[in-house]
Amino acid sequence: MKKYLTLLLILIAFIYVPVNAKVDNFMAGGNVTFDKDVTKTSFIAGNDVEVNSRINGIGFVAGNRVSVSGSEDYLFAAGNSLSIDKVTTKDMFLAGNNIVVKDSNVRDLYAAASFIRIESRVSNNLYLGGDHVYINSEIDGDAYVAGDTIRIGDQAVIHGTLNYPKESKITISKTAIIKEKKAYKGEKVEVNKTSPIISNIVSTIISFVSMLLIAFVLYAISKKLFKEFIKIKAKADSLLKTIGIGLITLIVVPVLSFFVMLTLIGIPLSVLVLMLYGVLIYLSIIPTSYYLGNLFLKDKIKNAYLLVFVSLLCMYILKSIPYLGWIIEFLSIGFGLGIFVSMIKEKIKTKETR
Repeated sequence: MKKYLTLLLILIAFIYVPVNAKVDNFMAGGNVTFDKDVTKTSFIAGNDVEVNSRINGIGFVAGNRVSVSGSEDYLFAAGNSLSIDKVTTKDMFLAGNNIVVKDSNVRDLYAAASFIRIESRVSNNLYLGGDHVYINSEIDGDAYVAGDTIRIGDQAVIHGTLNYPKESKITISKTAIIKEKKAYKGEKVEVNKTSPIISNIVSTIISFVSMLLIAFVLYAISKKLFKEFIKIKAKADSLLKTIGIGLITLIVVPVLSFFVMLTLIGIPLSVLVLMLYGVLIYLSIIPTSYYLGNLFLKDKIKNAYLLVFVSLLCMYILKSIPYLGWIIEFLSIGFGLGIFVSMIKEKIKTKETR
């Protein structure tokens, strides 16, 4: 359900709300073209993203369809479809569904995706994980490749060792040059462990990008809404009260909706309430992350869109911590839902006093 909800909200946002947040080293919106040379670390996000510039710093790029050319000190890119062409960088970190790297100059290259195609020289080591991997370029160091199917093309030259899973279906061209080949031992177990990890990484990145776009759209629509998110006092009793309100709402709403449904005439109302309930739960990470980001980072990050980005990124990282992540996510939902409920109650009180 979350998948379809995300797609629906993004679709509505890009049809009705053309967003374009832009500063020298930060740009976000629906269709984004970043072609200005900058001398500092840059953040670019959107649906269709095209980067064609020289970034004297780290380049963080995220979107649905991403195209990158130019140069960066280091490149971090994520999206459904990544096209990396004529890029010069030290190290490259890529994650997505479909990744193609061509005619670039990179030292170490790391990529995780369903389909990966490498047609670019790598001056040190290559690290790839995916379902289908194709290499047709020169690798000066070692290549570590995990995939269900692996193809080594006619132009491939690997000066080091090609490391691959024993269970992989590997095809090596007769004209390919490989100094040494080494198959992992007991790789059937490793492949089964690796695939879910890659899948989880890609899923998390797509989820983050989707939520980031929704947060940008909401901020563009109503900056006042985000001001409401941070009205709660940074005191233990206020924070615990807000979490408590959210957790009670989390439990009570579906129970009450069920009983209302039993009356038959209350079914439409229950359905509408449950839909709103689901949307607020899904979006609860936005007020939580923005509140914490504003609390700890507002003096360091002046640009509002950048604050939204960094705050949300930090929350997703915290959610990914083994064993503790589910607790953080649960409290995040409770706190965010509590903020929404408190806002609704405040609006009702304001109308009643008029």
